[in-house]
Amino acid sequence: MEFHTAGVIGGGAWGTALAQSAAAAGLAVVLQAREPEVIESIRARRMNDAFLPGVELDSAINVTSDLADLADCDLILAVPPAQHMRATLQAFAP
Repeated sequence: MEFHTAGVIGGGAWGTALAQSAAAAGLAVVLQAREPEVIESIRARRMNDAFLPGVELDSAINVTSDLADLADCDLILAVPPAQHMRATLQAFAP
């Protein structure tokens, strides 16, 4: 199977770094974040100022708050905080 798109659930430092790595590998990436300030920062400045300041993000990374936007991705990387993993994946399941 060939992967063209990756979805990353969790817009913290680890999720953002994984999104950047996936984009560097040539994938189109959808990064899901809960925090409006993270979404705005990435959209406006291509940086996650809250969790990964100073790292310019690849233009292949699109950011969203809606888990449904990841539904068509070939690959999903789920990296929310451990205490939120179950609830996050239950919300993603449909």
